[in-house]
Amino acid sequence: MSSPGQNAARENYSRAIGFMVIATICFSCMAAGAKAASSDVSSAVSVLVRGIVAVAFFGIYMRAKGIPVRSRAPLFVHGRCLFGSLSLHLYFYA
Repeated sequence: MSSPGQNAARENYSRAIGFMVIATICFSCMAAGAKAASSDVSSAVSVLVRGIVAVAFFGIYMRAKGIPVRSRAPLFVHGRCLFGSLSLHLYFYA
């Protein structure tokens, strides 16, 4: 016999697995769309457009949730931006 806590944990695991499957499908569709769209343009333009879309999306999300834009560790944020941009350039180049 299982306790109520175990049932809640199983429900959370099932929900998490469902979200992971949905995320995988969304990432696959996004990658296929990016590959199809970038066949006529350079990888740098693809990275720029994706960056603009991401900034717009997360800017709206952060404003709606009241999340501050400034960070207490700007050096880490700049490093993350640098490595994120590099990885996107390599991804679209590949």
